Amino acid sequence: MSDYPEYSSDVAWFKDTIKGLQAQVDELSRGRNVPSLAGIPTGTYLYCAGRNAPAGTLKTDGASYAVANYPDLAAYLRPKIGTVTVSVANPAVFTCAGHALVPGDRVYLTTSGALPSGLASYTVYYVIASGLTADAFRLSASSGGAAIVTSGTQSGTHSVYFSPYEAGAVSSVNFKVPDNGDYVLVGTRAGSAEFGSVGATFGAKTHTLTSDQMPTHTHRAGYADNNWKINYNPGASTQVLLNYDVFTPTTTALDTTPSGGSQAHNNIQPSRSATLVIKT
Repeated sequence: MSDYPEYSSDVAWFKDTIKGLQAQVDELSRGRNVPSLAGIPTGTYLYCAGRNAPAGTLKTDGASYAVANYPDLAAYLRPKIGTVTVSVANPAVFTCAGHALVPGDRVYLTTSGALPSGLASYTVYYVIASGLTADAFRLSASSGGAAIVTSGTQSGTHSVYFSPYEAGAVSSVNFKVPDNGDYVLVGTRAGSAEFGSVGATFGAKTHTLTSDQMPTHTHRAGYADNNWKINYNPGASTQVLLNYDVFTPTTTALDTTPSGGSQAHNNIQPSRSATLVIKT
């Protein structure tokens, strides 16, 4: 006989209990590890056939989330590189042993005291190629821009964080996931001007060729009317026409009306879209 009078059998009680526990697991695992994703590292990209992000993942749509809700993903996407010393100079030199940064990388700084003038905490800066060594780097306010100049005094301990998916002011309590809309993912390659920095974006859906991008080619002009043909004479200011019947030379101006529409051509290969998510 059941010890639970509101149930007709022990089986019914166990079924309801299991359903309740499963609901709690689903709720607690939302944005956290779930059994089906337990072996997948935080920060892994996954493609999904459906419209929504499965439990334990987030869409990579550039949305902002609380660090407290997704601490593992926040730490993965915005890792601390280390402590950094900053020179008060023109240009400012940032020293951090083994920083592993490359040109184009985005970083931000924090401090326990005060940064020198010319710098602000929680503001994204860009690593530039000039002055880059294994243990030192320079920063710019824009990608490939001029090196930052510092002045005044500073205090406290400064730290530098990698932040490839944010720009401008960043938050200490929120972080942004990558925005992968309209992009095809490609691997990074050390030293590549386009793909050397994680998070960098390049390319366009369409492109209009410039004159320099057109293949080298030769124009040949032709004219035919009542047995008249053009005898093309490269380099001459006018072209000689020769009547095939009487061989009487004469001259006429060439038709130089341009053709073509200068329309951009499609760069997109045959594709199928899917929901791209990131493991939390």
